[in-house]
Amino acid sequence: MYTSIDFEKVFDMYQKKQFCVFDTETDLIDKTKSVMAHPPEFILGVFYKGRTGQTALVESLASFNSLINSYNLVVGHNLPFDLRVIGAEINKDTVYWDTAVVEYEITGQHHTYPTLQSLADKYLPGRVKEEVVSEMIKAGVSPKDISKELLETYCKVDVEITSDIFKKQIEYVASHFTKKQLNLLLQRLKFRAVTYTMSVEGLALDGNMLDGAINAMKDELENLEVWLKGTMYLYLVHMKYEDINVNSLDQIRTVIFGGTYKVIRDEPTGEYYKTGVRAGQPKTKKVTETVELTSANSLSAGFLHTPKTAKVDEPGLLAVRNVLDKARRAKVCVEFIDNLLEYRNINKNLSTYFEGYRNVGNRIGDTVYVHTEYKHTGTPTGRISSTKPNVQNLKSG
Repeated sequence: MYTSIDFEKVFDMYQKKQFCVFDTETDLIDKTKSVMAHPPEFILGVFYKGRTGQTALVESLASFNSLINSYNLVVGHNLPFDLRVIGAEINKDTVYWDTAVVEYEITGQHHTYPTLQSLADKYLPGRVKEEVVSEMIKAGVSPKDISKELLETYCKVDVEITSDIFKKQIEYVASHFTKKQLNLLLQRLKFRAVTYTMSVEGLALDGNMLDGAINAMKDELENLEVWLKGTMYLYLVHMKYEDINVNSLDQIRTVIFGGTYKVIRDEPTGEYYKTGVRAGQPKTKKVTETVELTSANSLSAGFLHTPKTAKVDEPGLLAVRNVLDKARRAKVCVEFIDNLLEYRNINKNLSTYFEGYRNVGNRIGDTVYVHTEYKHTGTPTGRISSTKPNVQNLKSG
């Protein structure tokens, strides 16, 4: 998909000033949505031409793309964001120099999520981003409500800082990196362009399959919840049925091992309402009572000696289940644990993978496209991560 290029050619383009640097300013980002699926509204951008050393204001997406496509060395900080904003298509002959990714490699993958200011502090001591607009955006002011002149200055400063950082970085790697390291760096940058394309194109999911699976999982969850609550109600006999919560760790721990639980009831005060829609009805107050369920009367029927802090997470429940199952005792408890773990598993899969993916994706006809954001600088091990949603923790089957 991408042509091979060596560092000598890249450095030659740099020396001949055949490179460009750019940055965009957009409306406020919705942090709950992936910018790859929902790119923020473009307002303006600044473009730096290496040949002339001059910056230019650009307010047209078409103009931006035309300018970028005329260079084979494109520089920016956190480039995928700005490329997505202007709807850029990756050119196989172009090297996209992301100063954040390069810094990540320079520091041996120890500087995770490098910010532009952190790089300025390192390479350009004393240089700071434009503060007026920065403070306005931090305060929640939409860039659309900031004057074009201020916004242009803010963007221009970022481009100038990015350009100077790029020059420092490329000179550094040219003098300090081995040929193998230089080739690896270019591979990283190429791979960054690949994952950008993957994010834009998205992961295609069958929307009808998702809808059907979601409905089936909800039905199964409802049936499991009714069974679990009914079983818990047999042991938490002093509680109201509606107060029993299958997600309450304290209630589950008490049901399985015994212990105390809280009961809230309405106790008459001896007074009556004199007016209003409740006139003549007795007044009540909430009273909390602590009730004990002995281990001998619990689901595990006293077959286990378990501390009060017994864990009811998956490993803890499986350990209890295995002990009870081997002893062939407390079969109801084994069934309860199995159904509880199944309930939790379905609930997680439903919210994370099925409803989660459907809600963050873009639906076109019967297909849902999930546009995750791949992160190349988020771990100290060089591993790629992804967010909104995380598509790297999918289970098989």
